[in-house]
This record gives sequence, structure tokens and C-alpha cells, in this order.
Amino acid sequence: MTQRAFNMLNAASLALIAMVALPMTGCLSELAEGEESDLPPGTLHEDTVVVEDLVGYAGASLSDDLSSLVIDFFGPAAESELEAGDLVVGSVDGGYLRRVDAVSFDGNRAELQLSHATLEEAITNVRLAETWTWGERSVIDFSGRTLHESESADGGMNRVSVERGTLHFQPSLSIDAEIRFFSLKRATATLDTQLGQDLLVHFEAAESLDISDSVDLETIEFPLEASVGPVSLEGKLVSTIRLAFEHRAEGPMSRSQSVDANGKIRSGGTYVKSGETWESLWEPTYDGQTAIVRDHAGDDWTGRAYIQIESHVEFKNIDGSSSRYELGSQGSAEGDCERIHQSALATAEGTTVLQLDFFSDGPRTEELPPLHIEADRVEGEVAQTLALEGCDDVGDDDDDDDDDLDPGDGDLLNPTGGCAPQAVVGCGDFISGDSSIIDSSNTGLFDGYSCSVGAYEARETTFAIQVPLGASVDIQLKDPNPTVINHDLFILEASEFSCDPSACLTMGFNSVSFEAESSTTYYLVVDGPAELPGAFEAVISCS
Repeated sequence: MTQRAFNMLNAASLALIAMVALPMTGCLSELAEGEESDLPPGTLHEDTVVVEDLVGYAGASLSDDLSSLVIDFFGPAAESELEAGDLVVGSVDGGYLRRVDAVSFDGNRAELQLSHATLEEAITNVRLAETWTWGERSVIDFSGRTLHESESADGGMNRVSVERGTLHFQPSLSIDAEIRFFSLKRATATLDTQLGQDLLVHFEAAESLDISDSVDLETIEFPLEASVGPVSLEGKLVSTIRLAFEHRAEGPMSRSQSVDANGKIRSGGTYVKSGETWESLWEPTYDGQTAIVRDHAGDDWTGRAYIQIESHVEFKNIDGSSSRYELGSQGSAEGDCERIHQSALATAEGTTVLQLDFFSDGPRTEELPPLHIEADRVEGEVAQTLALEGCDDVGDDDDDDDDDLDPGDGDLLNPTGGCAPQAVVGCGDFISGDSSIIDSSNTGLFDGYSCSVGAYEARETTFAIQVPLGASVDIQLKDPNPTVINHDLFILEASEFSCDPSACLTMGFNSVSFEAESSTTYYLVVDGPAELPGAFEAVISCS
């Protein structure tokens, strides 16, 4: 908190609120029964004047820089007996507490020149012990947003798009502060910020590029209305939510990756007047899972997509303490003409800066340890499926020249390696397809699976499944009729070979169930015999 902001607040309990960058609502209460006190609870200093209680008071106007106050009266202003050295308290313009340096009277008007004053100079024997929350969690849905789109010189597309994206955000504050004998004795504040995100982003490049950008999603203001004895204060916590990305490719490439994570960042500290000690509180937690939903194809790449939450406290438009957290998924890929090593990492990063204005030798800045948590990491090798410059016969393991396959023969080249998911699905989703149609939504790559005997020569439809860790997943075909249209359901678990029929976890005829026991991607494959293809519908349920 700057010195100007501190002029509104005491260097004690309310400065502590600014310290943790969060406003409060509530009021100070009397000391607990049995605690020592030489003065009645809530006693005002003899030099403290409540402006609205002055005889003949008509109104007041406070300057934006808090340096002057004009008070109008219904009668002679001089009868107010205001003088230099007084502490003036009022509720105009969000509340103020100031020291009078000089005063002049002109008929029914008094003009006061003001300077810094603190709450602990004006009132004593009060204690604050409360917890404040601001209702339900704020939920921001930014699914379907395109963060970048441009055309390369040869007509290809460079793109970063959010296929699925939500943020859950909820702060709360607990504070316990005590002013005794016109001096802050102790103060403790704990800020808990609950965070959750679900983010699936697609990266695509048609050329070598290095781009980054951010867009503002929403600004949330949490109001502060505090009454401390006769002092009324107003402020707000301003939290700006942004969506940002970094996209660096050495050439043409594509991939999709996701993160589903939750956490709580606990910060704050305790001040004790005796010895003027400050002990910071810093307990961040963050956990979840990340996945490469569509395997990397193409040139080497690094990048990330993340949600940025930047917060600061304001009193009369003066900034106090601040925090900046970035939650997201970063990744990389490096390979050659044949193989690619790919990785994805879920991270939480950020900084928190506290402005501590209650020390006798002046304000101090306290930087809490940097936030850096790696919540989950996945990596492995996949086959290169994109023909790179200088590479021949990508995707062909023999020496003939049959790379250009006829889509009609059921051997469509897989654009993502291993299998080609039609969509990313999750709990509660309804899915459909038709194995009799020859198009990019169906492939003819798999004729058998490690978890089942029999020939599966029909075209298969694949879905990437993302569900919470530990979920029990059940997938049911709607109105199956296997004697007319025969579909079996297979669950494949991603491995170093990505989506592969040899990584079959389980299968079912009209339904299939499994437990999501790892942070990898799962794939649902709908397949069957060549002679009984057709349309299907299914629903995904979780418990």
C-alpha cells in the first residue's frame, strides 16, 4: 500500500487487509471478556472529531488526493471549534481518517488542510476476528475462443484455439487484529484463494513462427465496506482474468493438449508489536492431470496456454498489495523424420507482493516465495506422421512408392498418429457416428485388439476421453441391435505408443466400464466386423 493509501487506513488491521490484497466487510468488536483494558472498548481519542456529528453540519467534500476537506454548515463554521491537530473522521467518498494541519473559516464554510493519520491513533480497545467470503465461486467459460489465426504465405493456417475452457475462482479472508491503548498489538490475516481450471487447447502452424499474446476475459470486483467505530471505509479487490499463450514452431506442426487441475493458495502472515516481528504465511497447493489429446505431428515445438489472474486491492483508486498467478499447460516436441518425443506439463506459477505499512521505521515490501508447482507431467514417443522437408516415405515402412493410399480401401493415413480422435469427450457427453461412411471421422487402421479375439475390419470411430482422476466411467450404446448393426466398444490407454490397439484396457459389446486410475488420456474406439457397419449413439456416465 502506498503512503497515500495508508492515509485512509490505519497502519494496523486494515492495512493488513491491503497486505493480502483482499477487501473485507464487517466491523470491529469489543475485546473479549476478561482481557486487560484501562479504557472502555471503542474509546475515541480526545482529539478525534466525527465530522457528521458536528453541530450544524450540512455536508463535506474531500479532495481526490486526500489533502483537503471542505465542510459546509447551516450556521457559522467557526462555532465547530475545529483546530489544527484534530483527527477528523467521516463517511464521505468512501470514508476517511485524517489529521488537521491547518483550518480556515469563511462564513458557513470551513476548509481543512489534511495529512496522514492512523486508526490506532483515533480509537482503542477494539478487536476484529472475522471471516469474509463473497458468495458462490465465480465461473468463467471461454470455450470456443480463437486466440490466434493467421494465414501463411503458401495458404496454410497458423492457429491457437480453445476447444474447452473454464475457470473457477473464489477468494475468502480470515483476519484477527487487536488495537489496545491507541496502538496495534497484533494482527493476523489469512487469504485463501480457491482455483480450478479445465483447459483444452489446439496448436497449429503452417510455417516457422514465434508468437505470444493474451486477451482479457473478465474483471471481477469484490467490494469492501468496513465500519471501524465511527470510521467508514470503502475499497475493492480487482481481479483481472486473462487467457494467454506462447506458440513457437520450427515449421509445420499440430497438436492438442489439456489440463484439468484444482488448488488453493493460502497467503498472509502475522504481525506482533512486541519486537515488531512479521511472520509470512505461504501454503500453495495445486494438483491435477494433463494430457496430450492429439499427438504431436510435424516440426519441433515449444509452447504453453495459461490463465492469468492478476489481483490488487484499491482504496480510493490507490493500489495496495498485489498478486499474479498463472495456471496452465506447457509442452514441447522434438523429433526427426521417423519419431517424435513429446511432453506436456501442468503448472501453477506466480508472485505475491505484500505492502506492510505498520512498522515504526516505515513501510516495508514483503515478497512471498515464487509460486512454481508442477502438478502433472506426461511424455513419450510417437511416430512422425507429417512429411517434413528433407524426409521421404513418412508413414511407410517399406521401400515401395505406395505412400498415396486410396481412402476407399479403408487405410486412411492418420493425421495424428496411432488413431484419429473425432472429438474430445467427457462425463455426461452424448456421442454418435456411422461406421458405414467413408470420411475423415472414421479410419480403417485397426483390425484387432489385444483385449479381444476376432476380426474388426469395419471402419472405427475414435474419441479421446478426459474425465476426473478416480472417476468410474460407464459408456452405453443407445438401443443396440447387434444382429443388424454390430459395434463393440474398446478402451485404449495412452502409452509411449500413444493410441494403439495393443494398449487395450478393456472392451464391451453394448457397454464398457473402466476406472480412470491414471493421468493419461483414454481413447474410446467403436469398431466391428466389416459386414455389419452402421450408425450408433452412446452416452458417457461418470460416478
